[in-house]
Amino acid sequence: DVLVCGDAWGGLRRWRAADAGDGSPHPHWERAGLLQVRPGDGRYASVVCLEPLRGGRMAVSIEEVAGGGVLGGVSGVLDVPSTRAVFVLDVGTRGGVVAVLNGHVDAVRCMCALPTGGLLTGGGKMDATIKVWENSHLNGQNGAEEDSDAPVITEAASQLE
Repeated sequence: DVLVCGDAWGGLRRWRAADAGDGSPHPHWERAGLLQVRPGDGRYASVVCLEPLRGGRMAVSIEEVAGGGVLGGVSGVLDVPSTRAVFVLDVGTRGGVVAVLNGHVDAVRCMCALPTGGLLTGGGKMDATIKVWENSHLNGQNGAEEDSDAPVITEAASQLE
């Protein structure tokens, strides 16, 4: 079992369940590492939304923040190409990027894992769309970076100002 917490500095703190050694049925949580998501070119990002997926994966959305810095105690850096995509990470091992889901024009504000193994993503107010990604997109089976070929199931009549 792995627990992941995101923060305003792009940090993904991983925790692993371990036997407490005292006969308790409740696990003891041990730190399993700290990853920092960075969009590159000296920019920094904040974690906006996390959604656990099947197979030890996690969907992560980020947005660029002014300032920022390198987190202390970081065990790895995940360089990502954009702040307007959803990144599917393998959180069970090293935290590598499995797939990049491009298709929103604003940071993704909410996500929901679907019973079919897919993912529903909702963009921010400048995007105003909800997209459904099939499980094959989340596994990177259709290429490392997916474009906006996920079906749009709802779209705002006009963008909010």
